[in-house]
Amino acid sequence: MHQRNAFTAVHDGQYALTPDSTSYQAVRDAYQGWDPSKGATYYYNPAIATSEWILTRTPSHTIGKHLFAN
Repeated sequence: MHQRNAFTAVHDGQYALTPDSTSYQAVRDAYQGWDPSKGATYYYNPAIATSEWILTRTPSHTIGKHLFAN
């Protein structure tokens, strides 16, 4: 059971997508210890984020259009 609207990947259906080769490579990388989030708990795109709470997080770094924070 999923908590309603807990994470956008569940809310918008990404969670149910069939994994592709890029997905499997990301799993292998993570298993081997690579963490591009640098330990971040949250990520968001400030241009489209709708939660005022997430905007109170202090970003540690950026990857593409996403900010990563704890």
